Parts: sequence; C-alpha cells; structure tokens
Amino acid sequence: MIFSGKDPGMMNQKQQMLTEPIKRFLIQLVAKSGPKPERLPNELDLCERFSVCRPTVHKAVEELIEIGYLQHLPGRRGIFSNPEYVQMAPFSIGILGDNANCSYFGYPNSRILGAFLSHLGDLKANTTFLTLNRKPELAAVELLNSGLDAVFWNIPDPSYFPIIGKLIEQKIAVTAIGSYFNFLMPKPETNFLGSDYFYQGQCRAEFFLRRKCSNLVYCGNPGPICDGFKAKLKEHKIVFSDSRLINDSEPMSKLVRILKSQRVDGLVCDGNKNQHNRVLRTLLDYHPAFPILLSYGLDLEQLKKDYPALPLFSIMPKIDLKQLEQIGISAANHIREMLLFKRNYRFENEFVKQHFKIDQ
Repeated sequence: MIFSGKDPGMMNQKQQMLTEPIKRFLIQLVAKSGPKPERLPNELDLCERFSVCRPTVHKAVEELIEIGYLQHLPGRRGIFSNPEYVQMAPFSIGILGDNANCSYFGYPNSRILGAFLSHLGDLKANTTFLTLNRKPELAAVELLNSGLDAVFWNIPDPSYFPIIGKLIEQKIAVTAIGSYFNFLMPKPETNFLGSDYFYQGQCRAEFFLRRKCSNLVYCGNPGPICDGFKAKLKEHKIVFSDSRLINDSEPMSKLVRILKSQRVDGLVCDGNKNQHNRVLRTLLDYHPAFPILLSYGLDLEQLKKDYPALPLFSIMPKIDLKQLEQIGISAANHIREMLLFKRNYRFENEFVKQHFKIDQ
C-alpha cells in the first residue's frame, strides 16, 4: 500500500470549499429560470468566473445533475436548468454572520433576524444561511459570484467591510447589523443598523439630572455611551472630568481614592457582569447612599439580592425587544426598497433608540 501523506478527509473538505460556491451559483440560476429548460454557463465560463480548474467545475456540475437541478438534453451541448426545480420566489437573500464563516446568532440578534424575515411583506424571497471562505479577498469573490440579490450580515467583522462596499457597487442589496451589547464594535461607513449608544449615554445622565446629582463617577470604557453621558451633562452646565472615568482595565484603587477624597452623589456602572461585580464589591465597604446605575440588560433583581446594602437602579433591566424588532423592520424595509424599486443601494447608517424608563 502506498500512502500519499495527505489526509483524505482534509482533501475532500478542500474540494467541497471549491465546489460549493459553484453549486450555489448554479442553483440560484435554476431557481430564477423559466418554465422551459434554459442553457446555463458552460464549464469553461464557470472556470473563469470562479478561478478554478475544469475538474472542480465538472464535479460541481455532475453533483447537481445527480440531484436533479441540472440536466443534459439529447442532441444539445451544454447544461440546462430543470424546470421542476424552478422556484416561485424571484429573489434570493443570503444570511451571513461575523467573519462570513459563522452561522451563530445570539439571542438579541436572533430577534432582529426574526423581525427582518417576518417583515419582508410581499417580497417573495428564498433565504440561505451562508458560510464563506475565511479570507476576505476570497470571500468577496465567492459572495459576488453567488447569484444572490441581497445580503443580511449580522455583526460583520471589520476585515470584511470592503466587501460590503463591493456589494453596493454591484447593486446587491445589503444591510449590516450591529452588536447589541458591544458599543466598541467598529461599524461600516454605510448600510449599517444598530443601537443608538450615544442616546443611551444621554439617558444615563438624565437619570441623575432628575435626581439633582452632579458629582458623578463613571465606571466603564470610553466610547459613544460615555460621550452621550458627558454631552448631556454639559447641556446642563455640568463638566464631567475624565479623572472620574474608571475603565475596565484600571484598578479599583482609583475608585477608592475618589470615594475617600471627593464628593460623590451618583455612579454609573457599565460593562459586563464581571465588571459590575468588581465595582459593587468595592462599594460595599463604603456604604454609599447615592444611586448606582447599572448597565442595561442585567438581572437587576438578582443583583439586588446579591448586594442588598447597595441602592441599585437600572433604566432598562431587560433586553428591549421593541427596539430589536424595529432594527429588523428597518433592515427589511431597506432590502425591499432596493429589490423592488432598484434604488437606494447605499443608505446612511441608522441608530435605533432604546425605550428607557428614566423615572423609575
């Protein structure tokens, strides 16, 4: 027996990565073909389009013939669509996640996707969950050759932002959805829908302003939420010094120094649960009477049980489902306009406000 030293499983996986984009493209052509068999691009055309060798194209074609999507006709050269596989939906939408190789959707963005799909209205479209090549330059070729009419991209990795621009140039409808929790996540220049983090910061400040608090501490990272917080305070002639900003990487000794040496009548605790616990454990030693405003989305009641001595508040203790739905609806409206009316393929980024309860 002669061993080549190559893993057959790895070889098959690599071959599949090359054939899948070709098959996906041909299936889209079949789905949009007419009631009679239509000639499709020949193998040489497909080789050039996908930059692969002829055996790879031939394998993809033969697999689709075996399934039934494609067929040969007696006395005619080339490959033809099988009308039995023509679909009633004239449009095809690809669903992408993260680095184009991830089909995972967290709970908040799953709600956005659900609203998006349910509000496409009279737009008859097939949807396909895609996984593409991890290399952005190869993923771009694969996506542009996929035969898709639209792309819904969940939290795209920044290295793939140029692909969004290329899709727009090719008049392929695209919407990019932002992270619900990570306000530091970069955004593409256009066609982005996400949370209005600046407004969130303004609402945090408004919470304290209504309680006549002005000597505040902000435990969280710089960014749009903190910017909105400071901007709202400035409107009311209150200057927030960055010396009272304690980011996630700074030791709690900075907070201790502030509590010992300066007047404090309110504190914002932003970030994840670990950051909250770090701050709240430190505050326990000082028995504060001032309000402590927690980040949105955390379990306020549980934290009150864990820290009964602290005056804890939240302007949004639960995930805002209405806001998530609005993001999905807006994405659907943009896709519908692009596909049905062939216009506005590029739109300005949109930031949807959450529904906070500032007076509680």
